[in-house]
Amino acid sequence: MAPTFEEADKVIATKTTEIERFDQIVFDAPDADETYIKRVIGVPGDSIEVRNDVLYVNGAETEEPYLDAKDGLLPGQKLMGDFTLLEKTGYETVPDGYLFVMGDNRLVSKDSRTFGLIQEDSVIGEVQLRFYPFTSIKIY
Repeated sequence: MAPTFEEADKVIATKTTEIERFDQIVFDAPDADETYIKRVIGVPGDSIEVRNDVLYVNGAETEEPYLDAKDGLLPGQKLMGDFTLLEKTGYETVPDGYLFVMGDNRLVSKDSRTFGLIQEDSVIGEVQLRFYPFTSIKIY
């Protein structure tokens, strides 16, 4: 989730809030025996598409200010490849009980583009606080 979170960051996540689009969540990885932090991009009923590095949710262009612009990209390189939810998951919209998540480091993130939708019941909680490293304490 760089640049938002780094490998050694420690966070507190709570399950007392309803998960919404663009929340940062901690969940049980569907492809490994560990937990991941990713950003919710699609909630039940959403259609998702990326064209020319622009995210479209339900057909509307969506700003992503949390992304590290295109610094470090080679000429002609895209931050993320074009895709539709249907191409990545087999669904036209996110089904009930599932979420579509992506990491903020789109070039290398292992996320729903790789492992598909995650089940809502795999969510441990929404990130509320980064408490380590102490120089980067932040409330979300």
